[in-house]
Amino acid sequence: IPVHKWMSFQGGHNEVYIGSGFSCEIQMNWEKNNPEIAERHLKMYINTVRNLPVIISLEKDKATTYDNRLEMDTGKEYDLLNGTTFKIGKTVFQYFEKDN
Repeated sequence: IPVHKWMSFQGGHNEVYIGSGFSCEIQMNWEKNNPEIAERHLKMYINTVRNLPVIISLEKDKATTYDNRLEMDTGKEYDLLNGTTFKIGKTVFQYFEKDN
């Protein structure tokens, strides 16, 4: 899913939420009844100080795995580099930089 339009300085609001709730830009309705997924599970945005895309896990008791090896700490920023993966529920997402 191309999220670069939402995560830009020129347009969008610089925040993309992923979760089971209707307020999320990416609604994980394919895992509708999975109790491991919060309504607003994760937020992606550009850290304007570092000019780098990052993600933050939002719910304390809902696991998010970063790069197949690390359980994310709630509220801590993790860098989104080209090819970075993160897992919510049973779904693995992979971040790709936009080709120019």
